[in-house]
Amino acid sequence: MLILFLSLLSLSLKIYAAQDYSRFFLDQKGDLTQVEEWQVEPRKYQVRLHSSQGFTVEGFVKVPDPPAKQAPAVIILDGLETGAWVVDLIGGVEEVNDTVIMAMNYPYKGEISLEGIQLLATLLKFRRAIFETVVGGLLMVDYLSQRGDVDPEGIVMVGISFGSPFAVVTSALDSRVKALAVHYGGGDLEQLLFHNLRSENWILRRLFSRLGALILAPVEPLEYVERISPRPLLMINGRQDERIPLNSVQALFQKAGPPKQLIWLEGDHVYPSKKELIQELTRRTARWMRSNNLFRTLK
Repeated sequence: MLILFLSLLSLSLKIYAAQDYSRFFLDQKGDLTQVEEWQVEPRKYQVRLHSSQGFTVEGFVKVPDPPAKQAPAVIILDGLETGAWVVDLIGGVEEVNDTVIMAMNYPYKGEISLEGIQLLATLLKFRRAIFETVVGGLLMVDYLSQRGDVDPEGIVMVGISFGSPFAVVTSALDSRVKALAVHYGGGDLEQLLFHNLRSENWILRRLFSRLGALILAPVEPLEYVERISPRPLLMINGRQDERIPLNSVQALFQKAGPPKQLIWLEGDHVYPSKKELIQELTRRTARWMRSNNLFRTLK
């Protein structure tokens, strides 16, 4: 019975995965119809965005002090644990003091199990959050594009770890994102799942990683990253990263068009506790933005 169930599930997921979700994401977003903002700190605002399709996304925005007329803006989609609080981790880095920084609270609440069949159950529950996260990213681009203090030619998307696939998809779908940075992320979600699954049984690991990749197919970075070109792409990864295998990094970088840059750092995966690494990523990203004229409005 289990084999029959998995076979039927696999067939259903293949049909689900074969669709082109680009138009679906854009249709689901609709229009940005309402913005709620309230100040929580001198430079920090909590934001709630509402769309005509009934979606709501929440997050934080940090603004320059003193206020800028038209500052570059960075949207950060980072790890599941950190969410919108990442603005506090990087807000003190001098290189981005003149930048509007925005991050979202993910719509999915809970942990993602890496235990075979539990992974599939988690991902099936997570499926709606996949769409809501991409829609949320697109709504944040709408919001920043309407702000009078944001340079519309200086909007950059940054995906870190868990947020990397969503950053790739959002940037591919919206040309108002002028550049993309992917840190500690990769492509080929089946390989990523296989690498991270906690099972010594090779056959089960391969089976569950394949089924999991079919569930996540709407946000497979390899299906979108070519659309980033000719906009700049920066990738920064760790040589000893225990989460993102080398072949996943190479697959994403090779699939991307120019201009692109891949930087390798020593060390393992990035986590919220690694404040020095997060600040180093911020400084390197800021220098890359300047080199690509994305800070054009700043002296």
